[in-house]
Amino acid sequence: MSPFKKYRHILFEGYSTAESLQEFTLSLYNGATTRFRADRLSNYDAEHFRIFTELAASYHANREEDEDFMAVCREMWAQRKQWGREHLAEVEKHRMIDPSAYEGGEREWREQMEWLNKTTLRHREMGWIEEG
Repeated sequence: MSPFKKYRHILFEGYSTAESLQEFTLSLYNGATTRFRADRLSNYDAEHFRIFTELAASYHANREEDEDFMAVCREMWAQRKQWGREHLAEVEKHRMIDPSAYEGGEREWREQMEWLNKTTLRHREMGWIEEG
């Protein structure tokens, strides 16, 4: 059984090591937009490091011929595209708020808008949001 299928449940968990494994997997799929931070390997416990080596060995042996690898990556990529759409909806929602009526005042509204805009740029760079 492909480790990408075997550990799918871990790849979709929300804790930091699982997210790191997900970044690693996506960097194999699309290294131009997803960067894996190898320095995070030092935070892996023995179990997660073993999973990492299984994933790496499987990719080395099978590359894109592993249908489970491709399916997991397509699903993870679709998830990120969804996150990008949700983010853009939040940006629009924030824009619709009158800054003078914002709970934290105009200054906080502008700070939030600045953060949202920076996040939008980062998501575009990562391919989660397409230009347009």
